[in-house]
Amino acid sequence: MLQGMRTVPAVTVMLMSLASFSAQAFCFETAGVKYGISPRLLEAIARG
Repeated sequence: MLQGMRTVPAVTVMLMSLASFSAQAFCFETAGVKYGISPRLLEAIARG
């Protein structure tokens, strides 16, 4: 029973992190289109 209870938070964290990655990619795409800059360049600048 305890092992199943540990799985739920782990799965939730994994799903949330996947959602944030796709949201970040969308953010760079949107900003790139808006300002006429390559989304990959914006992402590289943001990552330092």
